[in-house]
Formats: sequence, C-alpha cells, structure tokens
Amino acid sequence: MYDPAELAPFLSELSLEGPLEPFLVFADWLQARGDPWGELIALQCQPSTHDEHHKKTLALASFGILERVADTLCPRDQAVGISWRRGFVAVIAFGDAFGPAWLGDELARLFASPVTALCTELSFTGAHLDDDYVQPILRFKSRLERIPKLDLENNWFSPSVVAGLRAAFPNARVALQHGEDEGPSERVVLVKSWDDRGDG
Repeated sequence: MYDPAELAPFLSELSLEGPLEPFLVFADWLQARGDPWGELIALQCQPSTHDEHHKKTLALASFGILERVADTLCPRDQAVGISWRRGFVAVIAFGDAFGPAWLGDELARLFASPVTALCTELSFTGAHLDDDYVQPILRFKSRLERIPKLDLENNWFSPSVVAGLRAAFPNARVALQHGEDEGPSERVVLVKSWDDRGDG
C-alpha cells in the first residue's frame, strides 16, 4: 500500500473524462515498482481502435489481470459490485446491505483503496436502506460530495431524514413519491437518483 501523499500528485492529474496521458505516466510509475495495478491501467488506457481483433485481445488481457488482482486492489463483500475504467473503479453498486455497521465498514474499506479515488457513481438502488443507514452514509459526507452521482432509488426514508440528506448534499436533485405499500403515512420512498450534474 502506498502513502496517500505519494499518490496525490498523480491522482490530482487524473480524470475518467480527461486525457489518457496522465494515466499512462501513473501506470509507468506503478510498473517501475512492480505493481500490477500499473499493467491494468496501461491496458485499459490503450487508444480506441476499429480493429476488432485488437479490441478483443485488449479486453481479454484486461479481464485476465482483473481476475488476478481485482480483489487485492479493491477488497469488498460479494454484495458489492464494481465496474472498472482506465484501471480505476468507476461505479460501486450495493445490491444489498446487512445492517448499518456493515455498511459503514464496507464504505470505509472501499474508500481506503486508492483505486476508488475517481469513482463517478455510488449506487444503493434496491439495497433495502432505511433511516438507520443514514448515519454511516453521512460519516463519509466529504468523500461522497466528490462522487458526481449518488443513487438511492427504491429505498425507504422518513421525510425528516430526506430533508437531512438534502441539506447534506445541496447540489443533489431528489424526487420523492409516496409508496403504495409504505405502511405509516409519513414514510416516503426516494425514487430518483441524486446527480450533481443535474441529469439524474
């Protein structure tokens, strides 16, 4: 594991929507230290090509490296799905949650890994969250504010908690709809993604 201060100059130059060159510089730096993460970044940052055979070869090579190193680079529970782009985790998706403490621990583990530094989407869609899960989410407020899209679709929160979430994430767009099987009349379901880009 690297000292965050050692990685900071590289990570500050990287954007999943930006140029490839800074990624390749970082990949070279990692590979010079024998880190397979550098090989993954280099493979996933190859310029696009119309050669289908070359595309397939790159995809297979990238998949092979991910098979070897993904769990080491980004340890996580089986209920958490991830997708990779340019050698970094672009999307984190929770398919379920096993209690607030579990969620807090899992977020801490994920965010401790430098491969999640460029994450552009965090999804809790259908993870069965309710008011009890808000505290572990807010524990990572400063980190979550840097993720452009936070998706809480199909989870249940009370209006006061929704107001708190809106206050914590003022740039987020949230649409609410009463659920048909909501039980107590004050319960609401959050049905639209938060999206700081405004296109959620």
